[in-house]
Amino acid sequence: WSDSSKKLGIGGLPVGATQDVGSELKRLAWGNVGHFAIRVAQVGAAVTSSVLVGVVPPPSSQPHLGDNAILKLCQALLLLQETLAPALASFTHPALGHSTMNIGTIGGGNAANIVPNLAKAQIDIRQTPDLYASGGALQLLRETIYQLRLPLEIGYAHENPPMETDPANPFIQKLLATDPRTKTVGAPWFSDAAHLSDGGIPSICIGPGSIAQAHTKDEFIDLREFEEGQAFFSKFIRSLVE
Repeated sequence: WSDSSKKLGIGGLPVGATQDVGSELKRLAWGNVGHFAIRVAQVGAAVTSSVLVGVVPPPSSQPHLGDNAILKLCQALLLLQETLAPALASFTHPALGHSTMNIGTIGGGNAANIVPNLAKAQIDIRQTPDLYASGGALQLLRETIYQLRLPLEIGYAHENPPMETDPANPFIQKLLATDPRTKTVGAPWFSDAAHLSDGGIPSICIGPGSIAQAHTKDEFIDLREFEEGQAFFSKFIRSLVE
């Protein structure tokens, strides 16, 4: 972006031209990360769900006389994993692979000499577009818990949509024509571009850098990739007014 002169706009284009470009670009929403790779599809961070088990515990001196919430939760999670994981694997996408689940956290109890009366875990399900279209991961999770009669209660759940944008979109075609290295791909991660797509705005994720350096220790972008990205977007924006 160049603003060193009042006579220049994006990448050195005249100001009037950049205003026209801006109105055109409103038709396409942009996400982040992926040099020369146009992310036209991504999984939904479908469910970050808190599942709980509550029991009336026995005295700690006689734990065999009652239930232990941590043990009941672990047993239930094993059954859930054995049943739900294969079901998720049946929902596939050519660019994204299949839907997945991960038990990310587990906890419970207050002290070693007290039988725990409550235990909880967090489950993350990444859903493909076909799973979302069939009713979503949260519905599948609830149905599985009910069918297996698991002693689990869903305490919190938030479902984010996946994203899938038609590569035939004219702006995507212009991006592909900008550099021969550019290609359309899928992303096994989630970004907020999916919410815009779900609202009817064609959306993509693209930009210089690598997802391997994003959201991790010492996050960075290589300066050469940054400069290549600057040249790439300048060329693309110029193509919109030529």
